[in-house]
Amino acid sequence: MIAALTAAIGKEPVVTPNGADAANPDYIIYESAGASLSEINAPADTRYANGSFGVTAAADGSLTAETDSGVPVGFTRADAEVAGAVLDDNGSEVFYRVGITDIDRNGEDLSYCLHLTASDDAIIETGGPAHELRG
Repeated sequence: MIAALTAAIGKEPVVTPNGADAANPDYIIYESAGASLSEINAPADTRYANGSFGVTAAADGSLTAETDSGVPVGFTRADAEVAGAVLDDNGSEVFYRVGITDIDRNGEDLSYCLHLTASDDAIIETGGPAHELRG
C-alpha cells in the first residue's frame, strides 16, 4: 500500500516511528502530500487493525480520495450526512462514521468503519479503520 501511494503521489513519504502510549500501540507513520498510512510496529492488540490511513486533502494531482458514498475532504457536514455519514458524539471533536460494520473479533464485539472529522462546517479528514468496542 505504501509503494502504491508513493507511486501515485510521485514522492517518498516521511517516515516517523511513534511509540506506544496508554491509548495506542507502537506504530510507524508514513506521510506524504495530505495522506498518511500507519502500520503496527509490534504484535498488535486484537482491538486494533494492523494499519490505518488518513487523508486531509481531497486530491493531489491525479490522486483523489473519497468514501464509497462519494464524500471527499471539503464536503460540508450537511452533504456528508445526506451521503450517509452518522454523527458520533464523542465529546471532543465533530466525528462521523461511514460504512459501519459490526464484527466479532476474538470474542469481542467491535464496530469498524471509516471516520470523517469536521471542523466548523467542512469535512477536514477521512480515514480508517475507526473501531470501538460494542457491547
